Amino acid sequence: MITIQKNININNQIIQWNRKDNSVKYLGVFLDEKLTWNIHINKKLTQEYARMRILYPLVNYKSTFQMKSSLLLYTTIIRPLITYACPVWAAASMTKINKLQILQNKFLRICLKAP
Repeated sequence: MITIQKNININNQIIQWNRKDNSVKYLGVFLDEKLTWNIHINKKLTQEYARMRILYPLVNYKSTFQMKSSLLLYTTIIRPLITYACPVWAAASMTKINKLQILQNKFLRICLKAP
């Protein structure tokens, strides 16, 4: 198997990129060849679901947590995962961004004990 290496230069910082790799992680952001952001957003969705599963027992409708505490958990644990480097991947397709929004809305409904 022949792999062709190409280097990407971002602000005089050289990033090694092998052709066999679908993406490269740079400063916590997954870049793919066409900058579609699919890989990055899918990874963020996976991480967000994992955090939601961990936090669900604390914030569900049977929980004795106050609403303020539940919202504090959201703003400190869930939201930073989504907002990190969002100006970079904000050009992603609306369907991908909507997936993140749907997940945020779901968690906030759980926190607020809304239907």
